[in-house]
Amino acid sequence: MPHYRALRSLSGAGKIIEQGTIFDGARLKNDAIETLLEKQKIAPIYPPPLEAIPNWDEQAKVLEAANIHSVEAFLEMPDTEIAKATKTKLETVVKWRDELLTIVLK
Repeated sequence: MPHYRALRSLSGAGKIIEQGTIFDGARLKNDAIETLLEKQKIAPIYPPPLEAIPNWDEQAKVLEAANIHSVEAFLEMPDTEIAKATKTKLETVVKWRDELLTIVLK
């Protein structure tokens, strides 16, 4: 499922997505996504492949061994599963996620 960036804060069904947050499209119904895109309240993100991210060669190789090749695949997978699949400390995976989100949010 594609990921989107909230261009404005969104709320509905007791959930809030803060402005600037990147989120998995699976959190919303398809018709809601279409409406929010039309109203320019969300925008799809188009992150580069992991190996194209500057200074991420080492992380990309580790993640590739776990069959994670894209930023979206990384964002969709829980940190605990990534840590287990890559035999990496959970704290390291959390740090990688923070770095990726910072890069994608630019």
